[in-house]
Amino acid sequence: MHNGARTAAGWTLILWDIENVPVPEQLRDPSGIKQLKDLLKDRFAKTRSLQLHCIKLACRWPDCRSPYANLLGWLTTLGDVEALGYQWQGQKDKIHNADRLLKQAADRFMHMLELHGGPEHLVVFITSDQDFCEKIQELQRRNFKVVVLYHGPSASQKPVSITSVADESHDWLTFLKRELGLSHLTLAPYDPSAYHGSSQGYNSGMTPPPPSATTRQPSQESRTPSKAGSRPSSAGTASPHMQRAPSQASHKRQDSMCIKVARDQDFQDQIGSNQWFDMMDPTKVAQFWVHNKVTVSEFKRTLANKWGTALKSQRLWPWQRRQNLSVRLSSPVDSSLDGQRLADVAVPILGEHSESWFYLEEAKNDKPLVTINPGKMLLFFKFYDPWQKTLSYLGRCYAHDTNTLPALMPFLYKKAGLPDGTALKVYEEVKSHPKVMCDVVEEHVTFQQAQLQHGDILLVQQALTEEEAEKLKYPNVKSFLKHMSKGRATKPV
Repeated sequence: MHNGARTAAGWTLILWDIENVPVPEQLRDPSGIKQLKDLLKDRFAKTRSLQLHCIKLACRWPDCRSPYANLLGWLTTLGDVEALGYQWQGQKDKIHNADRLLKQAADRFMHMLELHGGPEHLVVFITSDQDFCEKIQELQRRNFKVVVLYHGPSASQKPVSITSVADESHDWLTFLKRELGLSHLTLAPYDPSAYHGSSQGYNSGMTPPPPSATTRQPSQESRTPSKAGSRPSSAGTASPHMQRAPSQASHKRQDSMCIKVARDQDFQDQIGSNQWFDMMDPTKVAQFWVHNKVTVSEFKRTLANKWGTALKSQRLWPWQRRQNLSVRLSSPVDSSLDGQRLADVAVPILGEHSESWFYLEEAKNDKPLVTINPGKMLLFFKFYDPWQKTLSYLGRCYAHDTNTLPALMPFLYKKAGLPDGTALKVYEEVKSHPKVMCDVVEEHVTFQQAQLQHGDILLVQQALTEEEAEKLKYPNVKSFLKHMSKGRATKPV
């Protein structure tokens, strides 16, 4: 492992090939799914004094009439669970299949934590596929522990089996029976036809999912419920592509993608609670499974129906990963592109064309959006309280590249609840990997000279005297974030 700063606790990543190792039939309901997810988190994170990074599921996008859509809908509403969807183009297709997506997720996890340094981390593979043997051995060479949960005897009968290379292995069904105390669990035979709504693969014991089953709702812990009585939108109904799959059961969703949408409320809920770097945890925001034919305007109507934000008050911003591994906004989607396909304006966030993230800018009280003229940029602000050692989301505002910090002071005083004239110190949050970097923003420097751009994050705190700073453990936000990086690890996306 890297010899730099070490974290106080390691991370667990769970990679699940859910088609290869399925959910037992008796657990295919909301309560059973929650019981299964809680078991995985407890057994492979909490009891090992590790933190759960995420449970990533690899699956093909299902027809919404299939039981798998219902199953995935339940799984992804729980928090800590993320679906890595791929487009089924036959058994020989290796471009977007489950193996590739899970291996890419393992590579990102390994790269982020290897650079950051820290104690041993754990990767759990839920699969019987021998193709993962090489990836498991690579993880072990880099000091990652690996556990395999497999299904069936075939996983242990190969010359070089997935169970023999892992540090620890368990038969999936035996493991669940023992840990859950349920001796009657059974696994249904794998039936690919069920992924496209075929009646042969449909389990009559399960009801077809409602339209919301394919939209991930944030967990109760991570979001504040919508205000009761919010005004419904008059924007119209959602696109049929958003509500249901094509009626032909034989149609294969070759043009589907996963869209995750973050709002200011997500930043408010997450920053300082479970999120310290960047703006959000993508596993804790709303998720939509969208057909590639959906246009930007159709998707906006879906968002209007979900959150009640008028179409004129919405602006979508794609997230992108910068070269320094931070995640920031890209250029906004102009209203002139509303007629184009959403897939054409989306930015694949992780190099996977099946998943993109957006920020939904919403004007208050159904007012029109701010016009973005040349030189104008959207900035985000976090506030650090050195006495309470807390970090919170302060808000966002537009600024011109010719502005300097004094032009933003009225906005900052109002948002932070500070008297006018309070001395403030402002930093730019540059990156958190492989180490925390925060640069001071000088008062006399224009934002253009400071090289600020859309989506940059400014960290604000009260300026301290030397005497005040000496009494505080983390007198500035930079020292606080370094502490959080060492103490809790920066969670890799």
